[in-house]
Amino acid sequence: MLRDVKPVGYHAWADDHALLLFVLGQPATLQIADPQTGTAEIVARGVGRSIQRIPGGRTISFVEREPASPQGGAPTLWIRELDPRTKRITPLVRAVAGATDADCAWTPRGMLLMAHGGALYGWRRGDPDWTRVADLDALGLKSVTRLAVSPKGDWIALVAQK
Repeated sequence: MLRDVKPVGYHAWADDHALLLFVLGQPATLQIADPQTGTAEIVARGVGRSIQRIPGGRTISFVEREPASPQGGAPTLWIRELDPRTKRITPLVRAVAGATDADCAWTPRGMLLMAHGGALYGWRRGDPDWTRVADLDALGLKSVTRLAVSPKGDWIALVAQK
């Protein structure tokens, strides 16, 4: 479909003409591709693999890594929103404090979920910060690396270590 864009790690459809791609590399990039023309354009660099369509619209969320300050410290992870039509990027929320990677998933009702440090956290637009919604340690789950929510929102799938 897109012969000149590789290696694609993950993707998310915004609509019939806009495909968002997580393209591996140094740094990894977020690209908007048009499968009809076969073209792609880089819209962000230093992104994580979690790219998700936001419920109720055509915008996409993605994780971007802001470099550490010159004084040191860890990079800051932000979940941002991209409008593929205008290419406008808007910050939504910082990733859960202390996270070095962020895998996220949206519920159909508009809650963004993220796992970190033995817990599952949720965030909604307008919330000042993340809220702890489940104790993964109690379930014997550690180091969640992927998560997904079923279309009805009644199931959550996690990839984790026991």
